[in-house]
Amino acid sequence: SLEVLLKLLQTEDQREKLDAEREFFEQLLKETDRLIAAERDIRADTGRGKDSKKLQKEQGEIAEDAEELARRMDDRAEQEAGEKSEGEQSEGQKDDGQEQDGEKSEGQMSDSEKQDGEKQNPSEPKDGEKSDGKKDAEPKDGEQSDGENSDSEQDGKPKDGEQSKQSPQDGQKQDSQQDQQSQQQDGQQQQSQQQQNQQQDSPQQQDQNPQPGREELEKARDQMKEAIEQLQKEAREEAGEAQDKALQELEKLKAELEKILRQLREEEDVIRLTLLEARFQQMLQAQLRINAATLRLDKTPEDERTGPFLTSATQLSRDEAEIITEADKALRLLREEGSSAAFPEAVEQTKSSMKQVARRLDDADVGKTTQVIEQMVVDSLEQLVVALQKDLDKKKQDQQQQQDGQQQQMSEQERRLVDQLAELKLIRSLQAQVKQMTEQFDASIDGRDPTDADREFIQDLARRQERIERITYELATQRTD
Repeated sequence: SLEVLLKLLQTEDQREKLDAEREFFEQLLKETDRLIAAERDIRADTGRGKDSKKLQKEQGEIAEDAEELARRMDDRAEQEAGEKSEGEQSEGQKDDGQEQDGEKSEGQMSDSEKQDGEKQNPSEPKDGEKSDGKKDAEPKDGEQSDGENSDSEQDGKPKDGEQSKQSPQDGQKQDSQQDQQSQQQDGQQQQSQQQQNQQQDSPQQQDQNPQPGREELEKARDQMKEAIEQLQKEAREEAGEAQDKALQELEKLKAELEKILRQLREEEDVIRLTLLEARFQQMLQAQLRINAATLRLDKTPEDERTGPFLTSATQLSRDEAEIITEADKALRLLREEGSSAAFPEAVEQTKSSMKQVARRLDDADVGKTTQVIEQMVVDSLEQLVVALQKDLDKKKQDQQQQQDGQQQQMSEQERRLVDQLAELKLIRSLQAQVKQMTEQFDASIDGRDPTDADREFIQDLARRQERIERITYELATQRTD
């Protein structure tokens, strides 16, 4: 359950980022189409002999629009580089801070231990002390008091004229401390210099990794400027050639943007399938718990099915209602995608079975028919999970092949046949469920007169059969309305 929840949260976050990125490139594509249309118009006007000054003005306006588009692409690249740089710096500062704290703590511990060792070493009596560790009663003339002596020792600074009395060990200790402090300062300076270098290098990295299509747009702008210069010279033929080249570069830019949008849509498809698979996994686990609880309640003797039994059955009905809510969310995702008719219908019929389970549990009916419908819900959810996993694996494999440059082109007819096969499997599963429920109803009625609940059950089966017939007809005639 935690893994499913984590997958849902991560996928939702990825989906929001992809939505923003897709909207940005869709807007770029829209602006590129507008530039292409404007450049074609001015190319035609150039060939028809329109006034050169008007052509220069119009060409300049188109070049300004292209420059504004390039500026937006640069702002986007700078924003992405800044976010990446901030993330790397924050991680680096966190790691460096931990290392510095560790080194600093180790250095401080060493100094403290040395000072403690100097204070607590009984083999070396301090100034003003006898060999037995007792102080003289009164300081001699010209000597400082005990308190001043203590301060001088704690500071570790020799008094005037006492430097020659310092022991070689004390000098080595001070040199070691100074070396450690110097190394720490050098390390901090190096880290600060590295951070500055990273900040200075980020614009260079941005130039080396511009937004896709930025190079084509820059070339188109250069050709527009060339066209303006040729128009100023009244060289219409050369101006027309420059405009043709500008159009070629804009078409390349459009193709690049369309390619990016296709990739983003494929990533969105993977995320959508991941969301659906996670939701159905969640629903399946919840339904299995309800089925197990229903079996336990069914073992309760008839004379003991009183208050606690009814409360438990009602709670199971509420739990089933929560699964129905999740099924509604999954249906919305499927209808957003809109490429399949059988898959939403499979979820719709599974949700209808869940509603029957919820009604029966609310009536404290935990008998054989309720258990059969519950098991059908589990079977349906398992089939949906398997179908989603296969589709998800296939899309991920296609993406990997595209990245490796090994994508094998599949014809439109082959792709349509693969999709039809997947839908036919779902339709067969739906028909098998209707058949199973019909047989279960026939066994449960056992020659008795049907009740209102029985009639409602049969009418639901009839509606299911009608919807299966409709989606089968749509698949046969390639209709998806």
